[in-house]
Amino acid sequence: MNLNLKNQIFLSHLLLIILLLIGLSYRQYVNQLENYINYVSSFHKSASYSIVNTFSLSISGNNYANVQLPMFINELQKNSKLLYLKAEGITDESLSLFRINYDKELKEIWRDIYPENFENELDKKIEFLSSKLNNLQEDKIKIEFLIKRSKDAKDAYKRNILLNTQYSNKYSDYLNYKDTFVDLQKKILVLNLKTDNKNGGNLKMIFDISEISDIQKNIIYNILIGFVISLIFSIFILNILSNRIINPLNQLSSFISNDLSKLRIDEIPAINRSDEIGTLARTFSKLLGQINIYVEKLELINKIDSLTGIYNRRAFDEFSKKILNINENKCTAILYLDIDNFKKYNDSYGHTKGDITLQKVARTINNTLEKKDDKSFRLGGEEFCVFIIVNNQEEMIQISKKILKNIKKLNIEHIENDNKGVVTISIGAYLNTSNKTMTEMLQYADKALYKAKENGRDRLEIFNSENL
Repeated sequence: MNLNLKNQIFLSHLLLIILLLIGLSYRQYVNQLENYINYVSSFHKSASYSIVNTFSLSISGNNYANVQLPMFINELQKNSKLLYLKAEGITDESLSLFRINYDKELKEIWRDIYPENFENELDKKIEFLSSKLNNLQEDKIKIEFLIKRSKDAKDAYKRNILLNTQYSNKYSDYLNYKDTFVDLQKKILVLNLKTDNKNGGNLKMIFDISEISDIQKNIIYNILIGFVISLIFSIFILNILSNRIINPLNQLSSFISNDLSKLRIDEIPAINRSDEIGTLARTFSKLLGQINIYVEKLELINKIDSLTGIYNRRAFDEFSKKILNINENKCTAILYLDIDNFKKYNDSYGHTKGDITLQKVARTINNTLEKKDDKSFRLGGEEFCVFIIVNNQEEMIQISKKILKNIKKLNIEHIENDNKGVVTISIGAYLNTSNKTMTEMLQYADKALYKAKENGRDRLEIFNSENL
């Protein structure tokens, strides 16, 4: 189907507006739903303060009794939205694991972890107390009390084991989440709260948030109304604008169709108009300026090593062409650096730690350089190169030794590094005092680095015709 330019403009812009409105509507829906979930989460967290405090005290003192009291269970029952609760932590004194569960439907709290041979120990205790009952008349009441308490504990143990067997997996899918989680399908909110006892613990609480269905409906209804109103208004505006922008738009289109690299901002047509077309032209002018900025940034990014953040091999190749002419009154020095036994480091500690070490070494090298004309590069793998402008060889040696010292001060463990115990580097240096080419400088520095490796690593070697 062939459409005239007016209809093409109208329909294309209408489609863009619809896609934009859909995106904004969805984002609005997500934001409002997230705000409600955050509100509900905050509300339940605040309302659960006393519960968290009670369990913190219980975990701290390894006291199951106070959270199994009917009064406390009634308190939990008052929260009609609380479906399930699981508390666990390490006790302060015995350092044992404390773990307890609550289920709204059962209206019970039960512990699901006991010391080994707990039931046998209770039986022995009951047997022992029963034997004493016939011999100690004066303690009969006390012994009978202790026997009853032990039997009650045994009954509770059996009851808790039964409950744990039957209900431990009821909400098991939600108990592995470490942070706040919402299941919108099942209308479930999971909170993971930290307890205040010394050795730490957590309280996982599962709430019913079935009211969120009504909230979702209200959000969708309001968004749909806004969507329809915005769409009608957009259609009206587009119909007006499409009649006024055909010719100027063709001019802009013709201009934009040229090579982007050859476009000049001051040549953009209709840029001085005071209407919408002028705004569009000026907007494109700003966009073109931003593109130029982004192009410059991309060119810089292409010169940065993605792992270490210092200059890469491409930047090295470009910079090396002009380094010789930076300062006619001073000397150019080149340092070749290599991490000692880095392959062994990767083999021993893994490539992830190897990458971290490369980052630390690169950052240390770069931070050691104090002059703005001094540059550091990562050539690849564990190889680095540094260009420095110095007054003499002594200054070059001082900077090189400072780099060696700072790398060693990182104290990065490296047991395979020739009994040195930490990560070190070797440096090969060359001071250009005789107008050597860059190729020659690089060759000399490389030879010096090789000599440093031969002489035991973790050292500086300077190229000269006598020793290399």
